[in-house]
Amino acid sequence: LPSNYDKKDLAFYQQYTSVRHRYLLFADKELTENIELPKLRKELNESYDALTRGHGLLNSNTNKQRILKDEAFGLTMLASLDRKEGEHFVKADILTQSLVQKQEAFHTANPLEALAKSLNDKGKVDMEFIAAATDSTEEEAITALGNHIYLNPLNNEWETADQLLSGNVVSKWRIATEVVNKNSENAQLLRSLQALEKVQPEKIPFELLDFNLGERWIPLDYYNRFASHIFELNTEVTYFASVDTFKVKVSSSNAKIDQEYAVQPKDGRRMFGDKLLEHALENTTPFFSYEVDVGDKTIRVPDNDAIQLGHQKVETIRSNFVEWLKELPEADKTELVNLYNDTFNCYVLREYDGSHLQFPNLDKRRLGIDDLYSSQKNSVWRIIQNRGALIDHEVGLGKTLTMVVASYEMKRLGVANKPMILALK
Repeated sequence: LPSNYDKKDLAFYQQYTSVRHRYLLFADKELTENIELPKLRKELNESYDALTRGHGLLNSNTNKQRILKDEAFGLTMLASLDRKEGEHFVKADILTQSLVQKQEAFHTANPLEALAKSLNDKGKVDMEFIAAATDSTEEEAITALGNHIYLNPLNNEWETADQLLSGNVVSKWRIATEVVNKNSENAQLLRSLQALEKVQPEKIPFELLDFNLGERWIPLDYYNRFASHIFELNTEVTYFASVDTFKVKVSSSNAKIDQEYAVQPKDGRRMFGDKLLEHALENTTPFFSYEVDVGDKTIRVPDNDAIQLGHQKVETIRSNFVEWLKELPEADKTELVNLYNDTFNCYVLREYDGSHLQFPNLDKRRLGIDDLYSSQKNSVWRIIQNRGALIDHEVGLGKTLTMVVASYEMKRLGVANKPMILALK
């Protein structure tokens, strides 16, 4: 330290470095080990008391100047060992009490509060925890929670209703059906199956489907059959997913390949039907160019006539595909309908139902409201379950109150110690 060579400060710095060493050791161990260390706290207090008896409080003007010469830890020591109370400095909390947070048992008469605590502390529906928190048996807790929780047939674990009844509900329903058939006596699994049945999306019929040649969800067999139909030749279509590219291979050639679905550009290099089908599958237009002499140079210019003709023939192939699909047997149409609905029309967005929230200690009368909007309650429940959320509501829908109430509820339930609200400027 700079003042070690000043004899009048030497005694101070000898004691100060002892206090600093003990503080840094104690603070590090208590923070990393998260246990109470009374012996180290006692030793720190003894060093602190010895220093202040001989030289006064750390934050006195003279001592503050001395300590701030310790550029590495001086400011930390001044802020950590003293705190201001009124006009005077007193010992900081770290010297008088343990700063290790004690986990107290959670108790509530409201099973939904216990559910929220379980979700945020454990990340799942823990029926043993909920039963203990509400002083009830697991069976009683399950009954009390009602339709807020369901037994997942896939893993036989409890989940919230908004979790089970969202996502790929078609796949969940199929799994639930298989499980219930094997465990028909399980009332909870049957209840889950019935709930999943109610949220199944309505199937989109064949007539309302918008088909496009080259869509990756359509099996290649349909493209093979269509290509063989329009070319009147055995044709094989291959899809390379790694490069998202189609390749078409024909067994031989005929007038369909060489003329009807071909393009003859000005440069003489004909594009045959199989290559044109590849463009149709990838929804692209072939590009043609030819050489022209300009002065003493030869340049290539677009062959607009061939490009236009190629585009027309690509669109003809694509429209022919839609018409060909309409003439398919009913069995094929049913297969496509099922495949489309199982692939795309099978998801349900997760919804958060906060209608059960009661908000104890919220003085609604002073706020001039009878109750929060349902959208606000749902947002609060979403924040509690997810430990945060983006509240992107329109002006006037109560974003501020939603965030304040959610912050209070998270703190009341022990979900967060210091909830933070961030607002974009």
